[in-house]
Amino acid sequence: MKNYCAIYLFLLIFTSCSGYRIKKKENPFTQYNIEKIYIPMFYNQSNFVGVEALFTQKIYRTLLQYNKLEIVQSRTEADAVLIGILESRKKSIETNYSVSTKNVSNVYEDTLGQREKDFIVPTVNQQSIGLRIVIMKHPSNEEIEIVQSSLGDKVMSSKIIFNQKLNYNVNYTLKELQGDSIKVLGTQNRGVQLEAMNALANSAAEGFKEMVLYAF
Repeated sequence: MKNYCAIYLFLLIFTSCSGYRIKKKENPFTQYNIEKIYIPMFYNQSNFVGVEALFTQKIYRTLLQYNKLEIVQSRTEADAVLIGILESRKKSIETNYSVSTKNVSNVYEDTLGQREKDFIVPTVNQQSIGLRIVIMKHPSNEEIEIVQSSLGDKVMSSKIIFNQKLNYNVNYTLKELQGDSIKVLGTQNRGVQLEAMNALANSAAEGFKEMVLYAF
């Protein structure tokens, strides 16, 4: 989680001090008189620990692409607030699960000996996560708390100009190692899982951009 937060803080400093260069598009929120937007760290209500900074960063970078839209560092400076809520099913087994398996025969023979015929191992897993994004003009603390709640996607308010949920899945192939390499298999697959989560965050940012283009 510390690494994700460090990335997010670095991005804020880098973009404000060095003039991050990216192809610009017109501010899609002009019709709502929104020229300054505040993006607090996303609220993580999923069972994936520490991913909120990663998703915040991706959406932050997406909004940097628009002319005449400034991302400010305080809610009091902003015309609107972008609230992100990461959601998933309650149990980890329902959001990170195997979609393909194999018998370990002849794969881990040196480690398991004659027991390998009784073992089935996953080869491909799937991760799924939801990201709800709400853009609200001058929200109060109470309004933000309501938006964060389980009823948030049903909130009707003249202050809300955008309220959509994005759901994404990604498959990733687990590594297979033998002999002494099995000792680091868990670490290797955690790295693969993080890469898959990064892919989900990229997909969410792209989906958000497409929704904004469609909605505005």
